[in-house]
Amino acid sequence: MEKITENQDSERVAHDAYAGVKLQLQPAPILRRMLAYTIDLGFAGCLVYAFGFLVIVIIAVIGGAGAVSGLSLATFRDWAVQSLAKNTWLILLLFGIFIFVFLGILIINHGYFVVQEFKKGTTPGKKFMGLKVVSLNGSRLTMKQVMGREVFRYVDCMLFFPGLFSTLFTAKGQRLGDLFAGTMVVYSKSLENEIHYLYLKREDYLLIESQVVIGEFTQDQEEEFLQFSYQYHVGNRAEIAADMIAGWERFADALVQTTEDFPLHPKDKFLFAAEYFRQKNMKRIQA
Repeated sequence: MEKITENQDSERVAHDAYAGVKLQLQPAPILRRMLAYTIDLGFAGCLVYAFGFLVIVIIAVIGGAGAVSGLSLATFRDWAVQSLAKNTWLILLLFGIFIFVFLGILIINHGYFVVQEFKKGTTPGKKFMGLKVVSLNGSRLTMKQVMGREVFRYVDCMLFFPGLFSTLFTAKGQRLGDLFAGTMVVYSKSLENEIHYLYLKREDYLLIESQVVIGEFTQDQEEEFLQFSYQYHVGNRAEIAADMIAGWERFADALVQTTEDFPLHPKDKFLFAAEYFRQKNMKRIQA
């Protein structure tokens, strides 16, 4: 088999992979991201309005109970003014109610994004526009990453909108929150086929998988190779010792066993081994 051809699509970000196939992730177009965010704000706004309606209903019920007991609006107003002037606890109570409502709105608004991105990597708005948030190391998004992206949303929207400039001028189209969390938003017409594969394209991975035999390995080797693969392909390769690189090359070459009818370049074996362990890890996480 000849060495796998690299994808030349200039709209895709090709991480500087080991050899053969490069890591193909297509950054989400900024217009799609803006439209997706607008849609999500609409959904989140509906939840906030529902919460506000519930608060109003509770207040109305309390007020209705007062009216039934003979407490008119004017009487209640006079009582409230006198009580506020004499009782500090009532001021604190009202302040507490305000804080409760304010925090409720914040939790609903941010929770909408955090919960859905953590569980699914996407939101209704993003899904409608064909977008998904992915971790650059190929693993499932962690709560730390999702929370980091959400907190940095305030920084992204500061004066002069630094997040917009970051999205426009970084190779992966990352806003500041993505840079902090080690994530990016990708676009694909087929999320199932494109996003779930990082080190190899789906068709290349499935072809190799059908033709090779995987040798024996330990759990420690799997975990260490996953960490090494991420640092080598996505992180700072210069920090890795040459003898460590050579050792993992030999490991991948022995692990991926081929036949004479299906010869495979050692460097493509290396990429396949990285994707093989990554797929195993994803299935284990999602189980």
